[in-house]
Amino acid sequence: MTFQTASLRALALTTLLLALSACGLVSEKEAPAPVARLAQPAAAECALPALEELEKPDKLLGGVDCLERQLESAFERVRGKSYGELSLAELQTLQREGLLKVKLSENEWQAVGGALSLFHPEGEQRLSRKTALALLSWVRTHGPRALEYTRIKLEAWTWPQFNDVLSMLEELTALISLEGRFSLRQAKALASSIDSRADPAQLEAIWRLKGLLFETSESRRWDSDFEARSLRKLLKIAIESARAAPLTFQWALTDLHPAHFPKGIETEWRAALSQVREYFSSPELHSYSTDQLRFAFSSLSSTDDGTTGLLPDVVRVAEKLSGEPRAGLRVAPLLPLLDDVDELAKGFREAASAFDCMSKPSDECEVSARQVLRGPLENTLMSRIALKGRLSYPRVYDAERPEIRPLDGTLSWQETMVRLLERAAITRIFDAFDSNRDGRIPFATGTSSKEAQEAMDLAFTFLRFISADATRKDREGHEIPAAPILVKPGSLYGLIGLIGDEWLPDGNTDGALNAEEFYGVLKVYEDIQDRKRWATPWWGTVKRYKSDPNVSVYKLPGEPYFSRREFIENFHMGLTYEPFSYPILTSLAPQTRESLLHALLGVSEEPIEVYEDLYDPTRPPTKVTLTQYADSESSLAPVALLSMLERLLMKCDLDEDSRFNWLELDCAMPLLLKASHLVVTSELVELDPGVHDGSRMLLEFLNSSGLPRSVAKLIAINGSFRTFELPRGLSDWLNGSAHADWDQLATFIGAPADLPAGSPGKKLWIAEAMSRYGHCDVNEDGRLQGSELDCFVGSVLDQTQAFLERLAPDHFTSGAGRAFLQHVRESRVVSLAIKLATQDQKLIDRELGSVPTFSSTPVKILQVIEEAIRRGKPLCKLPSC
Repeated sequence: MTFQTASLRALALTTLLLALSACGLVSEKEAPAPVARLAQPAAAECALPALEELEKPDKLLGGVDCLERQLESAFERVRGKSYGELSLAELQTLQREGLLKVKLSENEWQAVGGALSLFHPEGEQRLSRKTALALLSWVRTHGPRALEYTRIKLEAWTWPQFNDVLSMLEELTALISLEGRFSLRQAKALASSIDSRADPAQLEAIWRLKGLLFETSESRRWDSDFEARSLRKLLKIAIESARAAPLTFQWALTDLHPAHFPKGIETEWRAALSQVREYFSSPELHSYSTDQLRFAFSSLSSTDDGTTGLLPDVVRVAEKLSGEPRAGLRVAPLLPLLDDVDELAKGFREAASAFDCMSKPSDECEVSARQVLRGPLENTLMSRIALKGRLSYPRVYDAERPEIRPLDGTLSWQETMVRLLERAAITRIFDAFDSNRDGRIPFATGTSSKEAQEAMDLAFTFLRFISADATRKDREGHEIPAAPILVKPGSLYGLIGLIGDEWLPDGNTDGALNAEEFYGVLKVYEDIQDRKRWATPWWGTVKRYKSDPNVSVYKLPGEPYFSRREFIENFHMGLTYEPFSYPILTSLAPQTRESLLHALLGVSEEPIEVYEDLYDPTRPPTKVTLTQYADSESSLAPVALLSMLERLLMKCDLDEDSRFNWLELDCAMPLLLKASHLVVTSELVELDPGVHDGSRMLLEFLNSSGLPRSVAKLIAINGSFRTFELPRGLSDWLNGSAHADWDQLATFIGAPADLPAGSPGKKLWIAEAMSRYGHCDVNEDGRLQGSELDCFVGSVLDQTQAFLERLAPDHFTSGAGRAFLQHVRESRVVSLAIKLATQDQKLIDRELGSVPTFSSTPVKILQVIEEAIRRGKPLCKLPSC
């Protein structure tokens, strides 16, 4: 027998009290047993309606009348400590003697006692005749209308009706006792009476956290009683805030449709925030240490989704915002995250105007990336948030895969609202870490970079904490527990800082992050984290391993483990539904793809003993030893690389042909070179032994000031610096008819392009060029062509080698360094790039900018990256390599 069924039949009034107070729980004060029982005849019997009949107004009112007669009869039959009240012990006596026809378990009686306390004027566990009659009067007065309101569809509600409901709730709230209390013991009794499977440990965890939301006046012990007055106070604030928000109410009835965003709504939000802030500033609300929160959260969740691990940084965010170190977590310091409601409302209004979807439901309103990044909405608020986080694309399958371009992605109105709210909150976190109060946090150099790292770590942790989910779906749509959320960017802060400062639409390339760029960095990294979770090969063809045979892999941080060979061979299959990553990876030759992944994943040589994670629970787990393995974090580096290529297309592929022509490479290559150099020099990726130095040498060579970006652009178009793939027409022109005069060579070595010909400054640069390369002008005609230009290339390579050897003698005088330099000298691509760099820029742009074959692609860029992080042959220890 459930709690509700038992109560409605014989003790309906007590049940009503309990149902109304189920969210609040209280202290136990025993009352004496009945001292007298009147022998007068019983009142006329009446029948209570069945539960399913209570939704009919006449049955509801009949039930109230019947309850009132039974109540009056009970008070006449029993005279206890004081007339007009029945104690819990008296009610139980009536039940035992058959005068109260109800069957309640011991747990249910404990819960009834707590409910009585919530409405008793002195907080006693007594049924007050006056309060009971007031509750019945409330039901008689408002019950029929309340039933009518339950039948109204959401969109058909009106403001007067909503106000009427608030008035009903206000009357009911006034009946809650200021002295009522509910104990943990009674809370457990209530929970078990409602659901026999209720977990006492989870209830205790909730009880521990009640001080975050409800005031406690007497004790700060975690198991102290819940006080009804705090429930009454919080309900009163909620009712007052709702009554003062007609515009928000009307907008909610439209499902928050962008076409109906109301003017002046910020006034309502400001007033509500003021009331909420006043309540949560109360000293009677508790603060919580990291240990207290960790214990409560670990008890609440049966699956470790990583949320518990975020708590220390969430506490630090609250302490940073409050300016009180070691103060713990309270709600009050977090409220300023939404302080600037005027700016937030302005953002909502501007964003809403970008959605032309009056005739569509709110959840179908969306805007394309093309509109906000290249179309009429460019340089608006929408363009500033479009690349911050992922866009939505239609799911694609292996068969008949349609061509989807980056700007085909869409941003929904719901996601736009989420990003605007996040943006407002993260701006406040940025302000807390902006120690100089100049609106900038440097991210790349000097000791101030520690400030950027801590700010990003904590802000991103907070973002993940408030949006953490406990489940995800596999390829067949089945829900499975999420892998632990490991969120800290750590040493990635420099790289993602660069992305926020230069790659995103509102980056200003000043080497520091402003609030807007700071939010962009967090969303980019969140995107990479999400992609990483989906890229992990969960499908059944790849064996999973775990360190504990008796624990699910989803509950063990860092697990499952995979055979490194299987992980690399099947990695691209995890990206089946990715419209960009999957086609790019599958277009690479398998040997190149596996070599690239081999380098990005690093090498784990220490053996580890694990157990095969079987899909069949009846089979005993098999113990194996993995000598090279991957884990759930191994996807991070390759997924980050693919995510950046997608963003590179969105930013630089202006004609949307999924490639970078000669002119578009002016946008793409500087970004790639900076990011690549930062990855290698800061050792963000654990490259194989011997690979790190070679890749660093190559990037320093391409970034050296003596060589222009044409070298890197030509390598990108070639798709390799080890093999020659350039169109024959280009090489014929550069090796045959191309020539360079001293004016051009002066520009090559660094003369400003705007120096007038014949000016003293230009003459000095020409003299320097002649002193370096004059020996190559064999016929002394003032220009270099053919073999003379080849002589010039050799001299440039000699000077470059000397420069690099001085720059990093430990690297470039070693065996690997000398081999690298020798390879550069013999590279036909590098030689042609140097010749190309001597030509007039306008001529180059005109000749190459309009030729489709003179372009690069994400596939070619990945091929170059693979070559850059290996030595002479593909870095792959797999049998397929």
